[in-house]
Amino acid sequence: MDNCAISCATVCETPLGNLTVDTQTIATLSKQIHFEKLTIDQEEEEHSLEMHMPWIAKTFKLDQIKVVPIMVGHVRIFFLGIYNIVE
Repeated sequence: MDNCAISCATVCETPLGNLTVDTQTIATLSKQIHFEKLTIDQEEEEHSLEMHMPWIAKTFKLDQIKVVPIMVGHVRIFFLGIYNIVE
């Protein structure tokens, strides 16, 4: 993957409780042509986020936070500024 991809999930399940995905922010990011949308299969194959989500669930109060899972690929340095355009 040569860019960034966003989650299509609405919940991230962890052994310590479920984290709610901030679907409003995901919708905003979806309008940016530079973000791909991950499929459920792609998300299930990717394990790096899976390792961090339980820590987030343990550290924060589940009902007070939302997460925005973003997978970052091999982004060329020229394009790094593009991902800094979300208001």
